[in-house]
Amino acid sequence: MKTVKCLNGFPSFLLAFVILTGTSAAQTSKGAIAGTVKDVSGGLVPGASITVTSTALGASRELVSDDQGQFRVDALLPGTYKIKVSVPGFSDLEIANVEVRSAATATVNAALEVSGRTETVVVSAGVEQELQTQSGDLSGNITRTEVAELPIGNLNPITLVLTLPGVNQPATRDDFTNGVGFSVNGTRPRGNNFLIDGQSNNDLSISGQAFQPGNPEAIAEVKIVTNSYSAEFGKGGGSVTNVVTRGGTNDFHGAAWDLVRNSALKAVDASDKAPAGNIDKKPVEVNNTFGFSFGGPAVKNRLFFFGTAQWDRFRSTASDRAVRLPTEAGVAALKSLPANPRVDALLSGMGDLRGDPNVSRSTIGLGFGRPPVETGLVTPSGISQFSNAYETSVRGDYLPTNADTLSVRYLQSNQTFAPDTRSVCCHRRQPTRPRPARPRSSAATASCRAPGSVSTPLSRRAAQTRPGNSRTWCR
Repeated sequence: MKTVKCLNGFPSFLLAFVILTGTSAAQTSKGAIAGTVKDVSGGLVPGASITVTSTALGASRELVSDDQGQFRVDALLPGTYKIKVSVPGFSDLEIANVEVRSAATATVNAALEVSGRTETVVVSAGVEQELQTQSGDLSGNITRTEVAELPIGNLNPITLVLTLPGVNQPATRDDFTNGVGFSVNGTRPRGNNFLIDGQSNNDLSISGQAFQPGNPEAIAEVKIVTNSYSAEFGKGGGSVTNVVTRGGTNDFHGAAWDLVRNSALKAVDASDKAPAGNIDKKPVEVNNTFGFSFGGPAVKNRLFFFGTAQWDRFRSTASDRAVRLPTEAGVAALKSLPANPRVDALLSGMGDLRGDPNVSRSTIGLGFGRPPVETGLVTPSGISQFSNAYETSVRGDYLPTNADTLSVRYLQSNQTFAPDTRSVCCHRRQPTRPRPARPRSSAATASCRAPGSVSTPLSRRAAQTRPGNSRTWCR
């Protein structure tokens, strides 16, 4: 029996974390390259020496074409590669700019020219690599360039899947999911499966994304498979969306940014001006989203890192939304009921805030001889709205040999905000001053690729997601 060692010589405690926590060969975030080696007349060329090299990382994998001239390299980190094909009696062929994407196989065929001297022919990968000839699934990719340059209002790159064929924005009544909701080929938004680097990222209560990425600088690509996907993907009958995080390369790279939205730059809507309205200036609203990223090699060709952090600061004096609450008559009806801790909590939380019986008045029948509760709308005013949020992403990739890969990634987001005044428990003392809530989410993944063989490597993955629960702090 042959024993396979994953990352021979790597610190044992990190290796134990990957191996003992779980094993998975499914839902990969890596890609593959496959093709056939032929001569210019179309004859198959077996035994060709093939070297696949990552342009960004410098790591290379070597293999030989089989008896049919075919070759395949799996478990490649997404990025740009070059392929060198060598056979005695033929000119060496180098194919550059081969794009490997998440959960996809790039088809690259080599045509060798007979030559009696040593020479190398350099070509660039053509459109054939875009044709999915290795699988029958239907999929689309949002590339790093698109994530960085296309406008994203909510900064969640998953939103960009709405630009792909077959993906539609559902009606509000049908979009009861967490994060970005969408329908694929007419299926319900709850039929979608979400991943981050191959790790499950599903909200187990109402579906949707448990961790909602809001920093495009941390994302390398977004892959969505919309039909006929393989058995390695499960849970979703509509689609599978995989968000792939960025990693470091052999070049140091970084960025800094500040997105500014300020009410001073906004005009008053015509419908709000006199005589139709009574607003002469916009309420104060200031939003700054700023951050930085930095990555590069810790050890050239072997150890890479990438980290990014982003903060969001929102301040506004705009009035909160209208809230339906019991009127004075409704409160009197509630107080006439037998003792009930839930009613007591509601009345305590409301404080002196009451619904206006002249604005959208309605009644709630309690039945069983109990009095109906009158309600009306009220719009709290003078509440200072705020939101403080941050998101961090750290990733490391270690390649101790050309056959081994260890990747570790950690994401975290946290937010402090003035909750909706519907959270009445925060009005126990002052109903016009809501207290902050602090939901925190995190997601961590460690994965290891062992050299079972070049074409069929063994993979292990450990992952954990801790979605944030909105907790209201009342003092």
